[in-house]
Amino acid sequence: ALFVLPYSFGRHLEKRGAALTLQLLALAERCVCVSACVWRVEKTKIVEPLDYENVITQRKTQIYSDPLRDLLMFPMEDISVSSQRRTVQSTVPEDAEKRAQSLFVKECIKTYSTDWHVVNYKYEDFSGDFRMLPW
Repeated sequence: ALFVLPYSFGRHLEKRGAALTLQLLALAERCVCVSACVWRVEKTKIVEPLDYENVITQRKTQIYSDPLRDLLMFPMEDISVSSQRRTVQSTVPEDAEKRAQSLFVKECIKTYSTDWHVVNYKYEDFSGDFRMLPW
């Protein structure tokens, strides 16, 4: 415990003897030194976050028998994936991918000419901060 001098200590210095004042100050310095030496701050350990999907897979049978499994599992009907065309008419020639020499160019053509896959989340409004829930 840290030694704390009384609030009225400074007001009554003249009433106390000089020796007592020096003793109290020396005691306070020793207590501060001891408390500073004893209290060491340890470095916090780095904690890796859980791989949620891995935990769900490992404890599948335990979770399925749990009455509150709906709180742990992702809703099955949450995700819908749809395809969306990037352009109405492609500006890339049809044989461009075959004629390309570089792998980089081939991948660019493939990326540009394929349709987009759009992922829609049905319960997206319920994710994130609990204070922003749509109630």
